[in-house]
This record gives sequence, C-alpha cells and structure tokens, in this order.
Amino acid sequence: MHFHNLIIRQFTRTDAPDLFEKAMRLRQAVFVEEQAVPADHELDALDETATHWIVQDAIDPLPVATGRMFPDPEIPGAVRVGRMAVRKPYRGQGMGRVLLDAMLEDAAKQGFTEAVCNAQTHALVFYQQAGFVAEGEEFMEEDIPHRFMRCALSPAAKEKASPASRKG
Repeated sequence: MHFHNLIIRQFTRTDAPDLFEKAMRLRQAVFVEEQAVPADHELDALDETATHWIVQDAIDPLPVATGRMFPDPEIPGAVRVGRMAVRKPYRGQGMGRVLLDAMLEDAAKQGFTEAVCNAQTHALVFYQQAGFVAEGEEFMEEDIPHRFMRCALSPAAKEKASPASRKG
C-alpha cells in the first residue's frame, strides 16, 4: 500500500469533536467489532480529558491509526498510553509505530519521564520494539490477555524537539 503525506493530529474531545468522533469510530471497529469488547466499556471517563491522536493519509479522510494518552494517576512522572488501534488494511505497515513514536516524543517534551501501558499480549513485540519492557504476570482485561509495560522516555527527545537545539 502506498502512503501519501501522513498527517498526525493530536487533540482533546472538546477542542476537536469531529476528530474525536473519527477516532471513536476506529476504536469501535477494532475493539468492539473485532475484539468483542462491550461497547459501554470501550468509551470511558478518561476520554474526556485524555489527549487523543490520529494518523491520516492525506488523501483519506478516515484515520488509519488512533491512540490516547494521559498522566498516569498512580505513577508519578508517567504518561499512560492506550486505546492504540490501526485500521485493518493498514496493519503491519508501520502506522502504529508512527503514531506511538509521535506520542512518546510529545510526552518527553512535556516532561514525562516514562510511558506505561497495559498491552495486549499479541502486541508485546510492537511495544518492545519501541523500547517498552514487560513487567509482572499476564492478566485479563475485557477477556483479552494483557501485560503491564513501561518505557523510559529519552531526554534526547526533549532536546531534539526544543527550539534552542535546532538553532545552528
């Protein structure tokens, strides 16, 4: 599949309700329709305040990938990444990685020191390739096996993104 210009957008539910709705449709397709997560469990109160992300191909108005992140309420300095979903025809082509890399870079710029997630076990390698390490035992969430994972966020990402470091 050929991609044109990829567009990565970050938003909240209130500042971009149209993008939020597109992200929710993708999550519905992946989590509710494909993975049989109950619809009333997929959307939660965290969606109100989380930062949401989508990746779009410039010629396709539908998002090809989505995810969200928010400060983890139990782990100081950590951002929680979740609800990562990629539209079926785009899987295995790096769209999830493009999105996750953008999310982690933004989290580092914001001063978070680590990212954490509850990863579905079939996606462990995806997260490990991005620097996440699994901890603890496998557990069930919505009848899907998961593992807790964490990733140290690089101070280099903060420097790379700062305006001072781009001056020559």
